[in-house]
Amino acid sequence: MEVWGSRLECTGDIISFAGKNGDGGNQLDRAELEKLLDGIERLECEAQEDGGATAAAGGYLPLRKWLSEAYEAIGEHGIGPERMLLTGSAEEALGLLLRAVVKLGDAVLVETPASPEALALLQERGAVIVPVACDRDGMLPDHLREVIRIAKPALVYVTPQYSNPSGTVWSRMRRLALLDICDRYGIPIVEDDSAGIVPFVEPMEPDYPESSYKTSSLYRLCQEEQLTGAKVIGIASFESTLCPSRPVSWIISDPLMIMELSIMESQNEKAVLKKQQDQDVKNQHALYALLTGRVNRDTGDGEEICSFSWRRFVLSVKASYMARRTLMLELLQGSDWEECDVQHPGGGLYLWVSLPSGLSSEALKRAAMLKGVTFMPGSFCYATSTGIDSFGDEIINESIRLNYAAQSEDRLRRGMTLIGEALSEFTARSGY
Repeated sequence: MEVWGSRLECTGDIISFAGKNGDGGNQLDRAELEKLLDGIERLECEAQEDGGATAAAGGYLPLRKWLSEAYEAIGEHGIGPERMLLTGSAEEALGLLLRAVVKLGDAVLVETPASPEALALLQERGAVIVPVACDRDGMLPDHLREVIRIAKPALVYVTPQYSNPSGTVWSRMRRLALLDICDRYGIPIVEDDSAGIVPFVEPMEPDYPESSYKTSSLYRLCQEEQLTGAKVIGIASFESTLCPSRPVSWIISDPLMIMELSIMESQNEKAVLKKQQDQDVKNQHALYALLTGRVNRDTGDGEEICSFSWRRFVLSVKASYMARRTLMLELLQGSDWEECDVQHPGGGLYLWVSLPSGLSSEALKRAAMLKGVTFMPGSFCYATSTGIDSFGDEIINESIRLNYAAQSEDRLRRGMTLIGEALSEFTARSGY
């Protein structure tokens, strides 16, 4: 398996529902987009000349201060700039954490099913990936305790906020159970929220009150319940909404861990092309400009500051994503999909679809690729090649993950039609 499912991210005109991120919603009109790009280009030039400010341990300090204030505003106290490390993509953030915490052969506990992108990174690191049984509320506490006693893990990796790939939202009770158990056994938790829509704004849907970032993070629950022994390391990102092509993510941890990660990152940068380092610097400056709403724009007659509301923009992106999700759910009610079961998500970017019994997700993917469309096979979302269900029994991988936020509505319609055709051909041959 390749990191982040890269072999499914095909070039050309193929329609891909396989990726992790959204496309940014396509909500800005061309004129405003050009203004922003002009401003970002100028900021990149300034960042290149002033790289020292961004090269400080942890990343661009003004951006870290902004993030700290944003967390404070939603009630997550004590996340100062010294507790943050800025990275490029969420892949880089998780990869850096694994280098710091996980040694070759260490056991790491994951959800069932689990993020295929994280599974690929764990395999690359040489970890022993141990699945924990889950239901719609999160990890099952009894199974978690049993697995911890047997595997003695170095880490627990979870996505309780819009679980990847299912999009479910863990209940408060299950989050507290995870914190309590890991507190007792002294096991650190990585809480990855990079597949969420965006931090610091309202939940995706009012029907899911616990899906709000500001009320449900494990870090905040630690504060509320005074679980001082539980160690939670967070990963968050604006990657799916603000400039997906210019990713900025961040790690949240205690100052000592951040210092250790900063040292590791600086050592790693010696082997990284300077061009990529410069791009990360530019991205951090550009994101800060967008978040503060002051973007330089060259008018031809001089320079002016154009205003930009990041909150209004991401809410527009969310509305676009929700419209696409509604469309995909409607298309999944078509006759080609009548033997499939769709798990309604609490939010996030994905739909988790169960195929007819006996139909391999990878076989369907191969057939769909011939028609010009692809998706994430369920086999990529389990810790073993055959997959296990939520109670530890081996199963054939009969589910697929569809990212509804990565394509325009027209391409989404076309892609779903093509997958439906491939599915219909399979079911006709098999006599379903």
